[in-house]
Amino acid sequence: MKNDNSDLLNTLDDLCRTRSIDRETLLVLIEESLLSAARKAMSKTRDVTVHIDRKTGAIKCWAKLFVVNVVENPEEEISLDDVRNGCPKRKGSQRAGCVCGRRTCPKAPAAKDAKSGKTTAQALKADDAKHASDDDKRCPVEERYCEAQPGDEISWEVTPKDFGRIAAQNAKQVIMQRLRQVEKYNICEMFQEQLNQLVTGIVKRVDYGEVLVSFSAPDGSGNMAEGAIRREDRIPGEEYDEGDMITALLTEINADKPGPSLYVSRSHPDLVTRLFEREVSEIAEKLVEIKAVAREPGFRSKIAVASTEQRVDPVGACVGQRGIRVRTVVRELGGEKVDIILWDPDVATFVANALKPARLSKIDIDEERHTVRVEVPEDQLSLSIGKKGQNARLASKLTGWRIDIQPAATPEDDRQEDFEERVRRAIEAMAKIEDIGPEAAKILVQSGINSLEGIIAAEAASISALPGMDAERAAAIIAAARAALG
Repeated sequence: MKNDNSDLLNTLDDLCRTRSIDRETLLVLIEESLLSAARKAMSKTRDVTVHIDRKTGAIKCWAKLFVVNVVENPEEEISLDDVRNGCPKRKGSQRAGCVCGRRTCPKAPAAKDAKSGKTTAQALKADDAKHASDDDKRCPVEERYCEAQPGDEISWEVTPKDFGRIAAQNAKQVIMQRLRQVEKYNICEMFQEQLNQLVTGIVKRVDYGEVLVSFSAPDGSGNMAEGAIRREDRIPGEEYDEGDMITALLTEINADKPGPSLYVSRSHPDLVTRLFEREVSEIAEKLVEIKAVAREPGFRSKIAVASTEQRVDPVGACVGQRGIRVRTVVRELGGEKVDIILWDPDVATFVANALKPARLSKIDIDEERHTVRVEVPEDQLSLSIGKKGQNARLASKLTGWRIDIQPAATPEDDRQEDFEERVRRAIEAMAKIEDIGPEAAKILVQSGINSLEGIIAAEAASISALPGMDAERAAAIIAAARAALG
């Protein structure tokens, strides 16, 4: 096969320089692309391999073939004679003898001189000396080639006649595609340490709600990575124009699948965490710790912070002098409100802090149901719940507890509760008397007769007139009341 090996090697060196890709990696990619071309050229040939000589650039194609006496399927079979003597159709330039090309190979069958038709060992040795060094004492290919038997499977060179041109036509696109894949993989590797961290890029365009963003490689090489913000990862109502610079949270690296290399989010709660980590030096110094974050993107966030040093005010550190730190975060979030909450290990205190600025009247904790029941004054009810329940929802997410907010009881409610309690106790007291029982007790109390003295004072006719009563029942109830009082 005629092949301009120097051009291949020169092109290879150029790609190594311009694409910053390892030479061996490129060679493997080219071999894979040539293999694809070879399979197309050879149709059904099975188990094909392609190899490029790393020094000369020479390309050879090999196939696994079965040795047979008579070839019926030339795509998968080769005759025993061809293996031992060299197939003139496949290896037209090879001399008769061993497949290795050395006619004096000890494993090769006896050869005949082309002119005399007789075996001429001396002439063959002299000719072989041109093709082999003195220290080459054995056949350089597998010995079983010379001892091949029907049924053996061997590797046989099947480089197509016009393989160079075919390869050039078919390989270029595949090589460039694989190069792009390698570049994408390399870029993705660079961003591995940036996963779940802040990244800043420039908006390229918006396609069907997905924002395409270009990010510079962290190594400072100037290489660019394509990223995207999915529709669900955008802040509601936030608009993006080409050329806008945005900061987002890197949530996914896509090295293997088609599409953008990076996926970032503007709506993830961790974006708030990372922004405060960037702005508040006390967090980097481990003096302040972010305990929890709850967020409704574009509207409001709550962040719970605690101090590891008694001398440090965690809320004040996050707010910053004259509010500069929290304002920077709010501006980065597009105006989203941020509440900074003091974290507390005590659930009641933490819930009270989370519901601020509302004032609470009472807090009851139900450990079994993991619920906190909160009572607030009437004028604080809407403030504690928030617009469309936002404040209560965020407080629940932040604390990890279900929060049930109820208005505090008024004095009128207290009086009503006292009356109902007295009625309940009166019914229970009467029901304990055997000849009265719970049913009659309830009827009597609901009719205004709420004591034994009241029963005795009432006339029998009045009691017998009550629902479910008669004269006999009334007399029995009065007698029972007298007996109970002694």
